[in-house]
Amino acid sequence: MVIGWWHHHTAGALDHALSLALHALMTLFLWAAVVAILRDLFRRPASGAERVLGAICGYIIAGDAWGGVNAIAYLLQPAAYSVSPDVTALLADWPGRTALFAYYGFAQMLTIGYSDVTPVRAPATTLSLLASLFGLFYTAIVVAQFVGMTQSGNGDKASRG
Repeated sequence: MVIGWWHHHTAGALDHALSLALHALMTLFLWAAVVAILRDLFRRPASGAERVLGAICGYIIAGDAWGGVNAIAYLLQPAAYSVSPDVTALLADWPGRTALFAYYGFAQMLTIGYSDVTPVRAPATTLSLLASLFGLFYTAIVVAQFVGMTQSGNGDKASRG
């Protein structure tokens, strides 16, 4: 909140540094939330709906976190990304840049691409690979966990009956 307030009340000369600080702090916060959600999903028994909603929330938060990571990479090395002229205007301000890279973060995790934002060199290419792997493994591990819970629950009921 302090960074956002500071941004609105200071000159544009600090825009780049404040934007970088905001994305860095938000990304750390979001990754901490994803770790806490995954830890709780695998550690504590809960009802099926609670686990499914927790997994969905973790996936959404992770997508936003990957967006933040990419926004930081863009602010540090803009040439690492090729951005379509149709969406280049979004890079000019905080809300547009945040929205564009959140969209791109989800596209990375889902391993789909629309070529609006394209990684063309490191670190963007490496981040794209890591986000894709994270999205695939997140889905596979969480689904496997749910299937295992369901099967162990059915086995308990069958052995009791």
